[in-house]
Amino acid sequence: MPKIVFIGAGSGFGAQSVVDILSFPELRECELVLVDVNPNHLEPVAEFARKVVAHYDASTVVRTAPAWRGGVLDRTM
Repeated sequence: MPKIVFIGAGSGFGAQSVVDILSFPELRECELVLVDVNPNHLEPVAEFARKVVAHYDASTVVRTAPAWRGGVLDRTM
């Protein structure tokens, strides 16, 4: 399963990037990790990402993290 990490996902690009990625059927079986230091910005993007996953009935796993350190960039979390 591919792993896609968005660092700074709580900023303006995060939500649209999720839509763009999941528009490709071959990327709908991925682990999507959304990273941002501000949980107030990150959580709405994560909720939106989960709605997009449900819309496509995809097997994408959405995770959030407050920082890229601590294993986020490793193959498995």
